Amino acid sequence: MPGRLAALLHVVRILLGYGRRLAKTTAEQAATPSFSTIAGAFGTYDLQVILIRVRRAIIRLAALEIHLRARAEKGRDLPSILSREPAQAKPAEPTDTPRKAARRPGYRFDPDSLHIPLW
Repeated sequence: MPGRLAALLHVVRILLGYGRRLAKTTAEQAATPSFSTIAGAFGTYDLQVILIRVRRAIIRLAALEIHLRARAEKGRDLPSILSREPAQAKPAEPTDTPRKAARRPGYRFDPDSLHIPLW
């Protein structure tokens, strides 16, 4: 396995383990007085929102692990950021019509609409 890729996979596995442990212990700690310390890092005291955020991170890390493993099977290592030349900025090309700013449709977070399994 390529060196830089192996190192990143190791970090991803550590983060996955930490995330799974955090998801498990957060629910257990919700009834303790020290829960406010844990919840403060998430910006909310709502246990369901915290668990959804942790589970979403676990899913993203699992997807990254799959992607990195597929890259390793092809023998493609990650590029070194130290060996790159500084990027040269391209001058902006004039356009005939001005771009409209992309707008997201209205979004309201509803934790009850998400069901994400916990491993």
